[in-house]
Amino acid sequence: MAEVNATIEARLVKVVQTTIQDKCDDGSLKRGMADDIEKSVISQVDDQVNSSMVKIVRRKVKEEMTKRDLAADIVGRVQVKMESRLDEMVGSNIKEKYAADDIVGCVQLKVESRLDEIIGVKIKEKYAADDILLRKILDDTKLVKNQVLRSSSSKKKRTVSCVESRATKPQKKPYRADGNPTCGGKPEAGGSLAEEVAEVTKASRKASLVRLTAHTNLRM
Repeated sequence: MAEVNATIEARLVKVVQTTIQDKCDDGSLKRGMADDIEKSVISQVDDQVNSSMVKIVRRKVKEEMTKRDLAADIVGRVQVKMESRLDEMVGSNIKEKYAADDIVGCVQLKVESRLDEIIGVKIKEKYAADDILLRKILDDTKLVKNQVLRSSSSKKKRTVSCVESRATKPQKKPYRADGNPTCGGKPEAGGSLAEEVAEVTKASRKASLVRLTAHTNLRM
């Protein structure tokens, strides 16, 4: 009986030891599997994280590129609008300047036309006055010439009568002490004739000067 009990106890101890060993082996296996699972999970998580990070980075880069493109597009549109506005302003200023120049040109033309009219009137008035003066000078010259002709004709008659009287009467002194010829003891009017001729010449020169002045003013 004691041997049976000892055998049973030994058998139980062996079973217990075997069970414990099996449990230990199962635990080691489970721990190894757990480690593998953990590594696999970690690897998967890392892969997912990396993939997610790559996706996030790509998305961020894409968003930044989109933002830059939008910003560049906005800047381009703003520049186009500013250039268009500047073109409008420049065009408006140019039109205003041309309009002002046209107004100034019209005013200048009107002023020049008015000045031409005034100058034309003044020239006509001056020419009219010069014509009146010239006619007056010509009339005076004709009058003086007629007077000289009448005076010279009367002197010729007196000279002829003096010659006739000389032919009938003896002459005492044909010449005076100053060298002037005499007729009946009276001096001839040679000096007054020279003065009249000088006056006629002077009047003719004055008329020529007036004509020259009138032609010069007409050319100017």
